[in-house]
Amino acid sequence: MSDRAKEENLRVEYTSISNYFNSLITHRLTLLGFFLAAIGLIIRGEWPFPLHISIIGLFLTISMYIFELRTRVLFHHIANRAIEIEQDDWGFKNKGVKPFFTLQFQNTTIEHKHVEPVKIFAKICLPKSRIISHSVSLDFLYISLLILFISTIIFSKEMRFGFVWLFTNLN
Repeated sequence: MSDRAKEENLRVEYTSISNYFNSLITHRLTLLGFFLAAIGLIIRGEWPFPLHISIIGLFLTISMYIFELRTRVLFHHIANRAIEIEQDDWGFKNKGVKPFFTLQFQNTTIEHKHVEPVKIFAKICLPKSRIISHSVSLDFLYISLLILFISTIIFSKEMRFGFVWLFTNLN
């Protein structure tokens, strides 16, 4: 294969990788919106949640969290191939310029002068860190919902009644 054909194939592959990456982000956030709407629909402001609502919410949350974790794996596979193209095939490894996927997914010590610091309440600046990310916020969301639904299952009236019935009939 000629160098020109190889270069064109790499451009097509890189474009496809970028499109797939953007598609994953769009699907990730769209499904998150549907998930939160579904949780809001099944909860409907009832407190404490009935047992069946807590079980449905728990299964929905587990399913979405598994989907989220799998999406992260795909992100990293896609990014690794894109970084290979950027650094090895296009030669950015030895240059001072860092292309898109390299900046996004490799730990770099380059100071990003064009990046605005994250501010809370428009005044408190947070340190620049990879901890402040979409993935970490989604971890908090899913883990919080898991704790909520598990605790409402454990403390639901139906479960307490079942435990009382079980212990009184064991004697």
